Amino acid sequence: KKLNIKYLSLKEIPKYKFDVIIMRGVIEHIPEFYKVLKTLFKSLKKKGIFFITATPNNLCLPYFNKPSKFHLNNLRHIYHFNHVNLGSFFLKNNFLNTQIVFQYLETPYKNLNSNYQDMKITQKKSPSHPGNMMTLAFKKMK
Repeated sequence: KKLNIKYLSLKEIPKYKFDVIIMRGVIEHIPEFYKVLKTLFKSLKKKGIFFITATPNNLCLPYFNKPSKFHLNNLRHIYHFNHVNLGSFFLKNNFLNTQIVFQYLETPYKNLNSNYQDMKITQKKSPSHPGNMMTLAFKKMK
């Protein structure tokens, strides 16, 4: 319920310490990615969890087949991530990657037969596919 939610600006965040930070379908849209995450990192308690989910993965088959047709490759997505480049960035900032999940079978977009056929033919946009989206969890070590 929105009544109990306190919205913070980036300038207000350093006043607080958090156990968990969650980004759902957000990280690829942040214009000043490094600045924002560095601020969030400082506000996360030691051993806190940084949880990223519903994030497009550019190491999936549809992206390699036709990057320009990848349905998650659009102007609103400023950055393109995968578990390797995010894992490296977080490690350099003292976070350990504790979970990598490529959700597909658990989503309403799952349709193995249709998605398989769509991958084999040329089309306007790529289909949903195992590995299109990812969930990552990082633990702050220092």
